[in-house]
Amino acid sequence: MPTPTRAVEAYVGMWNAADDRERRSLAEEALTEDAVLVYPTFQAQSRDDAVALAERFHNDTPGARIEMVSGVEQHHGWVRVAWSMVLSDGSSAGDGQSIGEQSEDGRLRRVTGFRNPLPALAPG
Repeated sequence: MPTPTRAVEAYVGMWNAADDRERRSLAEEALTEDAVLVYPTFQAQSRDDAVALAERFHNDTPGARIEMVSGVEQHHGWVRVAWSMVLSDGSSAGDGQSIGEQSEDGRLRRVTGFRNPLPALAPG
């Protein structure tokens, strides 16, 4: 059973793995088979969908990677981590946070991502 930190590290590793075998191995460690991912620009309805999205990430943005920019915060079966998408030239393509719900076996069953910064407060 992965610790909360290890589940998140494997999840981030899945996005960064260029090799399909490694990507699938990390996904199996990080995600339940029926895991659901919801981000502003994509969704996955299973672990296989997540692996396919990670492959597309590599194809669409060669050399890009996701870097954890915080430790893993966790409580009551939920985890949160801050990340940055770094392009092949070292520039940032954006930052955000992912919030995940853990299953009984420690893997992530649901992950929701948000981009930073938060919207400005509307004048009121």
